[in-house]
Amino acid sequence: MTTLAGDCALQTSVRVSLPLDLRLSLSALRHGPGDPTIRLDSSGVWRATRMQSGPATMHLSQRGSEVDVRAWGPGAAEALDSAPALVGARDDLGGWNPRAHPLVHELHRRMEGMRMISSGRVLEAAVPAVIEQKVTSHEAHAAWRRMVMAWGDPAPGPGELKLMPSPEMLGAQPYWAFHRHGVERRRADVIRSLAARSRRVEEAAIMPKPQARGRLEAFSGVGPWTSAEVARVCWGDADAVSVGDYHVGPVVVYALTGRRGGDDDAMLELLEPFRPHSARAANLIMLGGPRPPRRAPKARLRDFRQF
Repeated sequence: MTTLAGDCALQTSVRVSLPLDLRLSLSALRHGPGDPTIRLDSSGVWRATRMQSGPATMHLSQRGSEVDVRAWGPGAAEALDSAPALVGARDDLGGWNPRAHPLVHELHRRMEGMRMISSGRVLEAAVPAVIEQKVTSHEAHAAWRRMVMAWGDPAPGPGELKLMPSPEMLGAQPYWAFHRHGVERRRADVIRSLAARSRRVEEAAIMPKPQARGRLEAFSGVGPWTSAEVARVCWGDADAVSVGDYHVGPVVVYALTGRRGGDDDAMLELLEPFRPHSARAANLIMLGGPRPPRRAPKARLRDFRQF
């Protein structure tokens, strides 16, 4: 680690042994194209995060098998320590058999640089996952952006990013304050509960995966879908499939069989040959697999602020 006097950044480099597409892999942390906490541009990836030691801004750029990382802010040193897991350097392909289905094998060939990343920041993954419960992606992404812009602090250093609202800020808001950002009381109460016990939430980052998901699901309003969304990006769980998702089951079943109307049971049966990498296979399908033809108009977008 070295200090750059010119811009007060800390810097390190991470070597990744597996193929890496940095932008593709870290896009898993972005909640919509207007997410103020992360930006993917021609220079690499900018990310704002709240580490235990304080807020930090990270800039990551790829040079072949190496990733150059710079970090600013009170949490900069801790952010650099987290960089290997963040860029997928600890991703493990043991037991991965993409040849179990020709489509998955082809998608893996085309996107071999997609790594399972581990951010290690549980609340940062859990809050947007709760916002995404039972609503369209457009609605959830708009709500997340409004919340971050209204309640988040400016991230340190360059990049012009915003930090996710602090646990103290989220926990102090009455439920109706979330309403103006597009989040109704049920989801607001889940977020407030997680924020109020953020220390216990963050402890899940270093727990074994089953216990970690159990810790999250002990919170009212956090079920298997939400814990799976967190597990994939927080600790790189390659087997955490989002059961109960409106899109994933039908898309996976259609991609692997050509059948429309697939449900979770059918999806899990089809993904069984890929375990313990069923989520890796599902991710590839969601990123590049065929979609079932649409037979009905898109769901009408709602604005909870008007209710």
